[in-house]
Amino acid sequence: MRARRWDFISAHAGEFGVQRLCEVLDAARSGYYAWRAGARARADRAAAEAALVRAIRDVHQETRGA
Repeated sequence: MRARRWDFISAHAGEFGVQRLCEVLDAARSGYYAWRAGARARADRAAAEAALVRAIRDVHQETRGA
């Protein structure tokens, strides 16, 4: 739920400003900036998880579902 709020703020910050959006949405600016700072880590984690899923599927297929 919060990620959607941060996404909305990020998408509209240029038009309305982060401070005003955070006030209207009752969100902490520090929370928004912390979320933004963690974007790279989230992307790296998602990529690592996708690679692991591919590896698991490959092993599952190689062992004919065993």
